Amino acid sequence: MTIGSTLPSLLPLDRRGFLAGAAAMAVATGAGARPGDSGVIDTTSGKLRGAGDGGVRIFKGIPYGEPTGGAARFLPPSAYAPRGGVRDATAFGPSCAQLGSRGLTGGEDCLVLNVWTPGTDAAKRPVMVYIHGGGFRTSSGSVPSNDGTHLARTEDVVVVSLNHRLGPLGYLYLGDILGGDYEAGNAGNLDLVLALQWVRDNIASFGGDPGNVTVFGVSGGGKKISHLLAMPAAEGLFHRAIVMSGALSTAIERQAASDYGDRFLAHLGLDRSRAHELTAMPVEPLLTAVAALTRAGQDPEGGYGGGGGPQPLVDGVTLPRHPGEALAAGMSRAIPVMIGSTLDEPIAGYQGPEGLKTLEAMTMEAVRARLADGPFVRLGDQTDAVIAHYRKVWPDLSLGALMVRIETAGSWRLLSNLLADHRVAGGGEDTWVYILTFAGGTPGGPRGAGHGTDVPLVMGNLDRATDFGPNPWFAGSEGAPAVSRMMGRTWAQFARGGDPANDLLPPWPAYTAARRETMMLDVQPHVALDPFGDRAAFGDA
Repeated sequence: MTIGSTLPSLLPLDRRGFLAGAAAMAVATGAGARPGDSGVIDTTSGKLRGAGDGGVRIFKGIPYGEPTGGAARFLPPSAYAPRGGVRDATAFGPSCAQLGSRGLTGGEDCLVLNVWTPGTDAAKRPVMVYIHGGGFRTSSGSVPSNDGTHLARTEDVVVVSLNHRLGPLGYLYLGDILGGDYEAGNAGNLDLVLALQWVRDNIASFGGDPGNVTVFGVSGGGKKISHLLAMPAAEGLFHRAIVMSGALSTAIERQAASDYGDRFLAHLGLDRSRAHELTAMPVEPLLTAVAALTRAGQDPEGGYGGGGGPQPLVDGVTLPRHPGEALAAGMSRAIPVMIGSTLDEPIAGYQGPEGLKTLEAMTMEAVRARLADGPFVRLGDQTDAVIAHYRKVWPDLSLGALMVRIETAGSWRLLSNLLADHRVAGGGEDTWVYILTFAGGTPGGPRGAGHGTDVPLVMGNLDRATDFGPNPWFAGSEGAPAVSRMMGRTWAQFARGGDPANDLLPPWPAYTAARRETMMLDVQPHVALDPFGDRAAFGDA
């Protein structure tokens, strides 16, 4: 049987060099601020003026890199050069150009970040950098559920979110076609490195501690964090990591990435001799080409969850080896890591009454066919045995709901355990694993711990839309405020000291491969060993 995905990759340092030096001290004092707070902040991006919200200072749309269009397209990023004057940092900047239900949105001037802080003083608070979901193709750091105001206020931390290049703009590999500066693939991941360098050089002026930075993110964000843990260019830029429903992710080999580049050119009517024309084309045809190749089944073979289109690759330079291999060999062993998933990951795809009807009406024949060779697991001739195992665990679930639980177990959760196993094998003893089992849901829609539902709980944004749907997942969910308080405290405590233990949880032992200690996050959180007997169902695959 085939389960989960292949593993991810890493990339090189920007040839131009990234940000250097420390941020300057603040130059003005704002009315109503704490002692030491600054109204205007002097940074390597220039002087910034933000806004306030109930004791939290907010700075939005801060450029950390130069625009990436034209001659800079597909290349490693370069640090933003200040333009002079004071920048009004009160509105989000553009997302990376992407196609969605509203057509083309965003642009190529997308290397921006946002900061939420309780005070621009010298408090040296833990810094929590959120990397958004959406695979390697969509979304941004300004999705409503990602807002850092509540977490910054309640846990006294500095929260950062950011945008970076996605899709072909971030991950089309042209190194074997154009050579030279294009040898550095994975431009989108190098953007993350540049953003983390900006944090290192500037966050002290926002009340944060540059020596205590945590990266956390869900889905595609978790995948990118899996990559950062294996990227030499990212070493020393963050000190803890939380991988949420994105363990081990997608990485492709260099030849597959290069072959995709040839198919991409051919779809646009170009060949290698004309590849340089890609830098002068409008963005929309590039995005349309990716969508067309995905529909035609011509994506690179990269394993589960890439979202279609160009993906990070193991290029031997910026990402020398797959993340699992790198961690098993001891890379990032000194960085405490928390890894988790939710109980009903794919249920987010069945939102609304019609989706729920579809799920509840599934027959055994349909469930068996999907699990044998589906989008999340390919159990083959083991399908019936796996179904029988989990039917004993959850005898009262409908077939559709049981299918969702099995898909979760054989993809997201299996990959979380594999990532944890690799870390422990490489000497990373500070490893914690969780499963969110709290069953929130929308009125009239599915209830369950769906993909990405841990984000609004951690951030405290229970009434906000998420990366994975327009509706708040926890509207009217009993117990959600208490679970949110517990999860926000847990994430912040991990950021503070590298251990999630806090007064709202029972004792949480570190993960070992033999026992698979796992914190079950719910109204009554508790620790389970090898939850749901996954090892009996899937072994150590």
